Amino acid sequence: MLPYPSNESLQTDRAEASLARQLSDRPLAILMKRISDSIASPQEEAEIEDSFCKHEFVLDFSVERPKYLVKVEETQGVYLIAAKGEGLLKCYIGKTTSFRRRLSDYHRKFQVHCPNDRKLAFFQKWLSNESGPWTFMFFTQPYSGDSHGLAQLETFWINRLNPIVNATKKSAVSMERKVEVEEAVQKYFTSFFDECTKKK
Repeated sequence: MLPYPSNESLQTDRAEASLARQLSDRPLAILMKRISDSIASPQEEAEIEDSFCKHEFVLDFSVERPKYLVKVEETQGVYLIAAKGEGLLKCYIGKTTSFRRRLSDYHRKFQVHCPNDRKLAFFQKWLSNESGPWTFMFFTQPYSGDSHGLAQLETFWINRLNPIVNATKKSAVSMERKVEVEEAVQKYFTSFFDECTKKK
């Protein structure tokens, strides 16, 4: 017959289990504290639901030509990319003359002349590495006015929601990192010019 565990043993087991849960949750807790300003409040979630059209597919920027692109309209307007996990994370607001074309741009392979197209793929991978998978969603708000009005609408929503990827424009990236990027791009194009002018 197995001995019945003592109260002291049970308390120790519970304490160890509690500590294990705390340690396993710590990366997510730290991340949530870092991105808390970009988690939508209940009021913001309601406003997004009322103002935008949510598309019923999950974004995966690691796929170059996802099948869901054909479901996206080729109209102009403002779009929101958000991620569902521990709350609704406001990721990015942008404007475009074609929702389908712009979303397709974000799925293209990395290109040196337009690295900005890969920022959402980089962000999706970073977020997954930090805390596990989030469900990325695509919201659109069609707009039939002129380009000036479209730009104003984009600015309104950026200021209203302050998405985390848009906010990186205001953050202080170290000069050292900027120099590293510039040097890498310079090496790439220097190699390209060398190859173009090489005597055959």
